[in-house]
Amino acid sequence: MKDMIKVVVANPFAEPFECMVKNSLEQYYDIIGCDYVEAIYPFENSSVVGYIDEEGKLNGKLPNMIYFNDVVCGTIIFLGTDDEGNDKSLTDEEIKMVKEHYKKNVLTDWFKAIV
Repeated sequence: MKDMIKVVVANPFAEPFECMVKNSLEQYYDIIGCDYVEAIYPFENSSVVGYIDEEGKLNGKLPNMIYFNDVVCGTIIFLGTDDEGNDKSLTDEEIKMVKEHYKKNVLTDWFKAIV
């Protein structure tokens, strides 16, 4: 396991950005601001995973993006996984894919329109 990995962080109402983070669940909890993370898989047949606050809606976090027929609330961390399910850095191609997908599914404009 590498100590630091490259991820994309997507906060509500902000552009997603790349950064290096410590490869640990505790680091993910700190970034997301939660006690329990939930994994989401935005792409079929891909090694990209997103970690979200499992209780984001219950805790009143801001809506962030559409995930299938649901809404993700709060910060999302996107990262890669290897064949054994271990977390790893995103490739440049995966980063591009995540950012394009996020732009198509972000709720910023929708939320601003109803507030």
